[in-house]
Amino acid sequence: MPTKLDALADAMVYNAGGTTASTQTSVYLLRSGMNDVSYILGNDGNIVVEDEPSIIQKAGSGSGFYPALYVPVTGYSGFQIGGAYSAARICNLHASDASAQLTDDMIYEALALFPASRQPNLICMNRQSLKQLRASRTAVNPSGAPAARPADVDGIPIVVTDALVNTEAVEV
Repeated sequence: MPTKLDALADAMVYNAGGTTASTQTSVYLLRSGMNDVSYILGNDGNIVVEDEPSIIQKAGSGSGFYPALYVPVTGYSGFQIGGAYSAARICNLHASDASAQLTDDMIYEALALFPASRQPNLICMNRQSLKQLRASRTAVNPSGAPAARPADVDGIPIVVTDALVNTEAVEV
C-alpha cells in the first residue's frame, strides 16, 4: 500500500470506523491516467524473453534431481501514484459491524477529499464491499425491493477485485 494511504492521519484516507483486528477491508478511489495512477514497465516497456529454453537440473522435493526447462525473462514493472490527489482510501470497513459497512455516504466522503477538478475515475472494491453497498441501497429503496448490483457511483465505475482482502489490520 502506498505510504500516503497507510494511516488515518493521511489526507486522502477516510475512516469507516471498524475496530475488529485483522478483519478489515478497504475501498480505493483512483484517478487513472498517465500522470496519476498507472501501471508502468521499466526497460522502456520491454520484457525480454530468450528464444530457446535450456534444460537445467533441479533438486527434487525428496531426493535426487530432475530436468527442468529454463527460459530467462527480464523486465520489471511497478505501480505509480502520480500525485497527492491521484488516490484515496476508505479503510476500516468491516463485515459484521453495521456502522462500519460501506455506504454511498462513505464514498461521497472520500470523493470530497479530491479537488473538484481532479475527481477519481475508478472505485475499486472487493465482493464484500460491493455486497455492503448494495445492502445499504436496499435499505433506502422506497419499494423495499433489493437494489440492483451497483455498477457505479455518480457515473464513476466500480471495479470489483479479489485482490483487496478482508483481513487487513485496523488502521489507527
